[in-house]
Amino acid sequence: MIKAYRIYLDDILWCSPCQLGFPTVEELKDHIRDSGSHPYFCDPCSKDLVTLNKLEKHDVEVHGLCSQCNRFVGDSQKLKQHRANAKNHQPYCPPCNQFFQSVNNLNEHCNSAIHKVKDICCPFSSCPGKFISLAALTAHFDTNGCRGIERHRLNALLFEVSKYTKMIMDRTVPPNCAKALARIKEALDKAQETGVFVCYTCEPTQEFSRYAQLEAHLRSPAHDPLIYHCPAQDCGKRFRDFAGVCKHMTGSNRKCDIIPGTAKKKIWKLIRKVVKRQGQGGVVTY
Repeated sequence: MIKAYRIYLDDILWCSPCQLGFPTVEELKDHIRDSGSHPYFCDPCSKDLVTLNKLEKHDVEVHGLCSQCNRFVGDSQKLKQHRANAKNHQPYCPPCNQFFQSVNNLNEHCNSAIHKVKDICCPFSSCPGKFISLAALTAHFDTNGCRGIERHRLNALLFEVSKYTKMIMDRTVPPNCAKALARIKEALDKAQETGVFVCYTCEPTQEFSRYAQLEAHLRSPAHDPLIYHCPAQDCGKRFRDFAGVCKHMTGSNRKCDIIPGTAKKKIWKLIRKVVKRQGQGGVVTY
């Protein structure tokens, strides 16, 4: 601070903003502390921080000011410890130095790829994908990010491979993989011919600026029927894709009586059966 305001002129310490000179450092400090021209002065450090933003940053980083309880706790490291342990404060992530609106939001953050290791490998040998959770893996399938299987093929095989699917899928009409892919191909061929990238299934129709955007939309579950459902009798919530029902069954925010650990085991069993069946037919390319 003093450096910002003192200039040596014939042994005089000069306060540039006030255009005043002082014979000693102590007198210059007294001036900066007591003058109304220096409202952003840090008394413990004898520093003039010039602006409110700089003073606030200084108070947090140097003195550990907690804005929620309006007290100083030492320094930035002690402030992180204080925020992590203090009661009646906003949920806080010390490594990221970030606040959250709710405990659920903090838990989602801590369980995200920011902090979680991607130790779940895609079970298809042709795909190098790695994920932080089963929910992330199934989302990988349903966004057509997997080299080993296409989403509609996944739906068809899930319908076939296990009796358990009758608990999470409608059994009245099997998913028609060939018909769905033919419909998508027809729409994409038309878009390439006309140069107009429109989804006519959307109400109202939705136009895209690029072919790739239309393709991603058509290959997504946006217009799929709600073929998946929660197996809990007290729930019955329905979903368009495998990832949706898996996230619901293994998550912590649902209100039904599904046991996440049991659900994960059954979902993994389904996936292994699909991988085995798909291996018999070779790798799907799209």
